Amino acid sequence: MIEAAFPRRPGALPLRWVLRNAILTGPEGTCDLGAVQNVTLRVSRADGTVYRDLILSHPDGTWQVTCAGPQGEPQPAFERLLSAIVAALPSGVPAQLEQGRLPDWPKHLLGWFALIVAVALGWRAGVIGLTGDRMALVAAPMLILAAIGVTLILSYRPRPRLSMAIPVSQLPIASKTL
Repeated sequence: MIEAAFPRRPGALPLRWVLRNAILTGPEGTCDLGAVQNVTLRVSRADGTVYRDLILSHPDGTWQVTCAGPQGEPQPAFERLLSAIVAALPSGVPAQLEQGRLPDWPKHLLGWFALIVAVALGWRAGVIGLTGDRMALVAAPMLILAAIGVTLILSYRPRPRLSMAIPVSQLPIASKTL
């Protein structure tokens, strides 16, 4: 019997998981690991936090074991439970490893807003006929705002998730190294 407790997101209370005789019990109910058809380990990063999601595809539905922790710190409770789950799974279950960075939508959208405001400033300055020194006074903040917008857009854009098939026995090792 393996018991583990870890938070699903930063600052949340730990959720308790119990694995006994190939039956996983958690907040969502129970899952018979002998009937699992597919396993996916998804590792995502956002704002200094690493999210590890173990997704078990079962005939009765999908089960998800999620753990969140600070980047660079090991999560021994999740690693222990993951190793026990992998050992309890039937041999030959296909496994996927996905890795990516979660997009930070507020910062991304703020970048678009800054870029649109910069373009609107330039357009308005042209419409009212600013020239010479007055145009230079408007151009400097407009260019700075546009540069900030482009930087935010490119830094926090949604990125495709990398995915690859691996042997199910390698999932605990992949979780520790990513």
